[in-house]
Order: sequence, then structure tokens, then C-alpha cells
Amino acid sequence: LFAVESKRGERLNLTTPSYRAAAAVASVQLGVARKLLEMTVDYAKDRKQFGKPVGSFQAVKHKLARVHTAIEDARPAAWYAAYAFARDLPDAARAASVAKGAASRAEALANTEALQCHGGIGFTWEHDLHIWLKRGLALQPAFGTPDEHRAMLAKIVLVTAAAGAGIGLATAKRCIEEGATVVISDKHERRLEETASELGVLGIPADVTQETDVQRLFDAAIAEYGRIDVAVNNAGLGGTANIIDMTDVQWNIVLDVTLNGTFRCTRAALRHMVPRGSGVIVNISSVLGWRAQAGQAHYAAAKAGVMALTRAAAMEAAPANVRVNAVAPSLAMHPFLEKVMDPGELEHLVTLEAFGRSAETWEVANVIVFLASDYSSYMTGEIVSVSSQHP
Repeated sequence: LFAVESKRGERLNLTTPSYRAAAAVASVQLGVARKLLEMTVDYAKDRKQFGKPVGSFQAVKHKLARVHTAIEDARPAAWYAAYAFARDLPDAARAASVAKGAASRAEALANTEALQCHGGIGFTWEHDLHIWLKRGLALQPAFGTPDEHRAMLAKIVLVTAAAGAGIGLATAKRCIEEGATVVISDKHERRLEETASELGVLGIPADVTQETDVQRLFDAAIAEYGRIDVAVNNAGLGGTANIIDMTDVQWNIVLDVTLNGTFRCTRAALRHMVPRGSGVIVNISSVLGWRAQAGQAHYAAAKAGVMALTRAAAMEAAPANVRVNAVAPSLAMHPFLEKVMDPGELEHLVTLEAFGRSAETWEVANVIVFLASDYSSYMTGEIVSVSSQHP
């Protein structure tokens, strides 16, 4: 169950039976607890009986919240146990024991609260357990970093437009470094295949202007890992043209990729996350959504639309405990941008920056990781400026 590969491709065989058994039990119990939680939610939705078995909708929510908290409290212990005995650390036995105890409590609480929510009706979950073993044990330890300090530990993250040299790729790398299991997507299949191979992640080709591609992307990621915890909607397209010279084609393609594509991906993510009652969406906007710049009417309109979309989606998703935020970078330099933009224009844009330089893509990715992590658990509907150019 717990053969773990490092980034170097080294296979670490976990050969100590007592450690392996304890961690296996802990992982199974966490899987059972989470499955019970999901089945309780599904039961209440399908039967439309929130309130009847236990008296009130708020009471059901309280019970499910307790189960969710117990699972989330136990999960870091289970992950650290797997990491500890994979690396043969001195405290591996103690870590496995702690993980087993925490997982046992989570499973017991899930069983008790779920049965009360169901009015005493039991479950048959054994046939689903193998799915949880496959999906729940996607261990991806970043050796050298203590698990308790990794912001994205055990999260499943989907990043669109991540096969280039810009913010998407930097975000995928930072999420991996923070312990996430990452799925990347891009329209350019060859580049996507190369990037996915380099990062050691799943790559799924998709054109965000095509609804069928977006659906296939989300369906494939969920089929592989069982869920998506974080969706980073990075796909966007720019260009330069004054309004008087701009064609409908120039306007429409920028809007379709940058705004409509973000809408399609946000909608797909919400359709998955809202029923689950958890999830995070991070959209990529721009400071041009706030400030005027000649030749950028289409791009500015699209990015301002992403800001408005983010705020509206956040209000709609908040009752389901789903957060939606956006970052608004100013100038984040990368090789592709240097290739397509006029050098004189780039020099001028740099003069607008408070630090007198452009941002590095990883500096923007750091903010995205913060918004995607539990460190920002009370933030939603916010547009975070990664620059000095907030209005």
C-alpha cells in the first residue's frame, strides 16, 4: 500500500510490518470516516430529509462539521506516520500509534454521527473501500520539509494553462513543494506532455474555450483522484490593439479564453465542490482590471470580468463552505512574455512597479498557494493585488 517514490525516482520499500500495519489501519479508518461523511450528505440530499432525523438542519450541519474536523485533525498524523516510517525516522513507531488513535476516533465519531443523521439506518460501504485506498493514499512527500509546515499537504490541485513558462507552471511547482497532488492542463498537448513528465504529475489536455474539454478535464481528474480540492483557473490570453482598430475577432478571442474560460472552469469546479461542501477556487485576474492602459481594452475588460465573477461566485459558494478568490498580478516576467512583448513597452511597465522590477512568477505563485491553503480559511471574494497597484 505504501510504496513511495521520491522525486529522484528512488523506490522506498516499507518493510517494517508493525509500522506498515498501523499506518494502513489509520489510512483505512480515515477513508471509512470520509466515506461515511460523504454518504451522509448524499443521503440527506437525495431523500431531502435534512432536519427530520435529528430535528433541524443546523443540527445536521453541526454533526457533519464535527466529523469533518475530526478527519482533518487526524489526516496530518496519518501522513506524517507514512513519511516517518518511509524514511525510517526514530519516531516512526510513535507516529504510527498516534495516527492510528486519531484515525480510530475519527472513524468512531463518523459512524456515530452519521447513524444519528440517518435516523439509525446503517451503511454498506465495504465495496467502496478499495476506491478510497486508491484515491486516499496518493502520498507525495517532499523530503526535507516537515509535513506539519506544508501548506497544501494531501490536497488535490488542478491548474489550467500550466505547461508554459508563466504563473501556471510556477503554481504547479509550488503546490507540489507544499505537498499537493497536482493535475495540470494546457491546450498545447506536446508542451503539456513534456511538462507533466518533468513534474511527475498527471497532464490532461483541454481548451478552456470548449465546454466539452472543460468537462472532460474535471471528470478525468476526479476519476483519477476522487476529488478536486483546489482549482487554479490560470488560462488567459492577451494582445495589444487600440479600440478604433480592434476587430470583433480580436475582442472575442481574448474574452472567450480569459473571461469565458474562467467562467467555464469555475462552473465545473463549483458543480463538484458545492455538493461536497468544501473546496477552493483561485482565479487569475490582473491589475489591468482596475487601471487603464491604452491598447488593452479587451484584456482589461476580461480581467475586470474575472474580478466580478470571482466576487459573485464567492457569495454563491460560501454557504457550501467553498471559497473563491483571485490574484491580480501586475508584471510577472517569464520567457514567453519577453518574446511576445515590445522591449520598450516592457521597460515602461517596469517603471510602474514599486520595486523597480517585474515580479518573478514564483512570487505570484506564493500568493496563490496562500489563497488555496487553509491559512486563508476566512477569505472569500477577495482580489489580492500582487503589486503596489491596488486602486
